[in-house]
Amino acid sequence: MKLITFAFLIISLFIFGCSSSEMFTYVPDNEKTETEKETATAFIEDDILFSSFEFEEESGNNFMFYLFVINKSDEKIEVSPSKIKMIAFDENKKPIEGMNTFYAIEPRLMIGKLNNEIKDRETEHEISTGLNFVYALVNTAVDLSNNNKNDASSVLENVAAFAETQINEEVNFSNDVEYLKAQKKIWEFDVMPNIYLEPLDDIGGLVFIPSCTEAEYLKIIIPFEKTKHIYFFKKEKIDAHE
Repeated sequence: MKLITFAFLIISLFIFGCSSSEMFTYVPDNEKTETEKETATAFIEDDILFSSFEFEEESGNNFMFYLFVINKSDEKIEVSPSKIKMIAFDENKKPIEGMNTFYAIEPRLMIGKLNNEIKDRETEHEISTGLNFVYALVNTAVDLSNNNKNDASSVLENVAAFAETQINEEVNFSNDVEYLKAQKKIWEFDVMPNIYLEPLDDIGGLVFIPSCTEAEYLKIIIPFEKTKHIYFFKKEKIDAHE
């Protein structure tokens, strides 16, 4: 009887654990926003611009969207992602108390931040390599000064220890820098830049906005010259079985 009760408890905890880790996305609020047929892409068109906007995923501490713009006018139009504003609302469609307004991240600032992180990691690598080398030399000097009969083996052990430590550092350094450079490449080539869009030209790119996971509804304001496009999204549960 105790075994059956224990088994039931384990199953209940498993079910509860699964149900508590629900996954969500944000889709266009069809009451306020037009969407392309059978897609999660919202769009707005006026005499000056056509734009479409889609929620991609939550990436780290940011919401990631995809913005596409066509300049329909006969003048250059500034596209400035850092001016994009997101307002977060609760289930009653009221602004969330505390922090509810967020601005898209400026691509150039993020690229500069990543450059600094790469330089810092390179400096850290140089210091770590130097310290490892000095540590190995000190240990070798101490072993030799002790008049140990196994001087050769002690030196070899120190060399092996230095090599192992340094190999680990080289691997970690390579992985860290490779990751940072990959992130930098995304911000350079995949993220929507600050740009003046020529007449009849189009451009598309990612937009990152600090996330607010408590938000049930989102209002995205995209200001352009002479016009602005406003998008509305709502949180929607993802069916794990789909």
